[in-house]
Amino acid sequence: IFSPLQGLVSDCWLRFLPFVMSDLGNFSSLPVLDFELFRSSDPSKIAEFATDIRNACRFSGFFYVKNHGIPQDLCDKAFGVARDFFRLPPEKKERMSTEHSKHFRGYTAIGHETTMGKIDQREQVDLGPEAPAPQLVPGAPLYLNMQGPNQWPDEDDVPGFRAALEQYMGHASRLAEGLLRAIALSLALPEDYFSDTFGQNPLYRMKVIRYPPSPNGEQGVGSHKDYGFLTLVLQDGVGGLQVLNNANQWVDARPIPGTLVVNTGEMLELCTHRYFIATIHRVNNFSAEERFSLPFFFNPKVDAVIRPIALKEEYLRDRPPGRDEAIDPTNAIFSVFGENAFKGAARSHVSVTQRFFP
Repeated sequence: IFSPLQGLVSDCWLRFLPFVMSDLGNFSSLPVLDFELFRSSDPSKIAEFATDIRNACRFSGFFYVKNHGIPQDLCDKAFGVARDFFRLPPEKKERMSTEHSKHFRGYTAIGHETTMGKIDQREQVDLGPEAPAPQLVPGAPLYLNMQGPNQWPDEDDVPGFRAALEQYMGHASRLAEGLLRAIALSLALPEDYFSDTFGQNPLYRMKVIRYPPSPNGEQGVGSHKDYGFLTLVLQDGVGGLQVLNNANQWVDARPIPGTLVVNTGEMLELCTHRYFIATIHRVNNFSAEERFSLPFFFNPKVDAVIRPIALKEEYLRDRPPGRDEAIDPTNAIFSVFGENAFKGAARSHVSVTQRFFP
């Protein structure tokens, strides 16, 4: 049986994130934050946005952002080329299967990805920063393979696919950088606090996803937390994204036109001493329509060492009871970001891992 931790360097914080949410707020809806406030030249509006994002990251770990700056026509174009790609015959999509890529990039058909040991009912394309395949010496960390080239469909098959999605990733990356600056200010840190961690080459990731209708109740993607820093989700109008609150109730993250859904990941949770939270979420498409989604995972450079932030004592005191509870030894969070990226990809794409990293 393949162990998803096999081959990982063991430089671990010796702390683990529990798959429980006993300390979260009893939210019944998600806040909507206005990024226009942060782009203002008015210090009071910038401070207002910093307070809003701090509260959202503390109490729900999920929020909407409006006036985000990604042009609507680009969002429409990205969804358009996504639909065009998924309409291709299976043999054309399989030409760019992730099983051809030791960088976990490319197409994954329905039934080939799992969450919490169960098959997800979705097909997707995994993309990241375009880069040459690294030339690694024996014994180099496996996580360095998370860098590398994408796989793209032929331009004749899906005109504009690469151009639209590369442009979208550029806009999403700039938005995420702005949100991180606001998060730094919200924690009474210098605005550029995270600059060294992310550097010039952050290891962002984007998925282009199609969820078919699942009238029999199969999971689109099962319950999970994101392992990184920030996730920005562009969703269509179908719905299906749900967030778990403290009362073990699933709260719908219903589509709101002109917004993205943003959530915090486990590494941001841990480096803030769990002052911020990473929240369990899932996708189920019980509608009669296809659902399309573009989640963008903004994460540090591959070899970044993530260290706990020296938070103000008042912030540590403000953590609700239970924030230091429960160790889950099945979900190690490593201090080197790339190890977490490799762990997540290896668990989700077992066949790729078995082929390239037996």
